[in-house]
Amino acid sequence: MINFFKYLPVSQEDESWGLTILNAGRTCIQTSADYPFKNHPGHHQFKWDKWRILQEYQVIYITNGQGVFESESCEQMTVAAGSIIFLFPNERHRYRPDENTGWDEHWVGLNGKILDQLVVSGYLNPKVPCLYLGFNDSVLDLYDSIIENIRDERPGYQPLVSGAALHLIGICYAVSKQSFGLTKEDELVINKARLLFRSNICNAY
Repeated sequence: MINFFKYLPVSQEDESWGLTILNAGRTCIQTSADYPFKNHPGHHQFKWDKWRILQEYQVIYITNGQGVFESESCEQMTVAAGSIIFLFPNERHRYRPDENTGWDEHWVGLNGKILDQLVVSGYLNPKVPCLYLGFNDSVLDLYDSIIENIRDERPGYQPLVSGAALHLIGICYAVSKQSFGLTKEDELVINKARLLFRSNICNAY
């Protein structure tokens, strides 16, 4: 996986759309590596013992490795590969990969009245910030699409990528309500094999 992240300028016109992408990226965190990378903006940096508060939502997909997550509304919990982490504005939180495994993460940072309404309606809940999604090609494709479209910031890219982000959240909600008929242990084995296969394809180019 090729590391990439970008923080975006946001105009008043972008905000009027109702959902705006602020940043997005993907990073492979090696075992025992510093986390997060030091070249993120200062307001996105944090240390484990000092926690962090953001003024935005984030949707983080862990596709390899494992770690832990904790927030003001959620006790510390293990985050396995295949998990989605939702971060909420003004919510104190901290998370990190296990130093023995590292992890691969995809994320998108966003804001807007649409998301605020999803929280009010109960579709997004700070008390349930993590869900096990498993390996989902559609979700990875949406992250890839968002990243590819923010590289050049072509005219009209904000409505395009914000639509992809809303689609991403919709998939997460739908999958959280479905029953797969497999045990979590069976799915972990299957997903690990699929993640390794996809990773090797990406490394071949």
